Amino acid sequence: MNRFIFRCVVFAAMLACVASCSGGRGVNIEIPSVIYFTDAGLKTVLLDGNDAADRQIMLNLYKGGYNDGTVTVYVGLSEYVLDRWNEENGTMYKLLEQQYWEILTPKVSLSGENWTGQVCIGLHTAEILSDLDLDDGYVLPVSITGLEHGEANADKCFVLLYLSME
Repeated sequence: MNRFIFRCVVFAAMLACVASCSGGRGVNIEIPSVIYFTDAGLKTVLLDGNDAADRQIMLNLYKGGYNDGTVTVYVGLSEYVLDRWNEENGTMYKLLEQQYWEILTPKVSLSGENWTGQVCIGLHTAEILSDLDLDDGYVLPVSITGLEHGEANADKCFVLLYLSME
């Protein structure tokens, strides 16, 4: 009889564990991919005063997570990021105007086989050097502006390209 009671107690405990572990949720839940710039934060871009050729800056994106689905990342300018940076760091960086740059790859797709990607930013170096005084602190705030099927890491979703002379 004691053996029967012992088996019933063990069986009931196992059922309780199984019921509490599943909690009515599906076992195959999807964990969203997290996207971020590997070189997030402030990045200095050194310009040579003798070089009049346009310059291309490559920024690296990374897809972390446990799923193999494709994530489409949209990248653009974010004045909010610049304002937030200036406020949090006590800086007075200025926004680099649209005529001096372009985003050559505004959309990047990342997947299970392709976990990394690059965003290409084109700088019009000759115009920048002839029109601007780089000592004024010009910055291009590039940010993840949209995602399909993923989430952006809030601390690493932007890069501030700070222009400086060599």
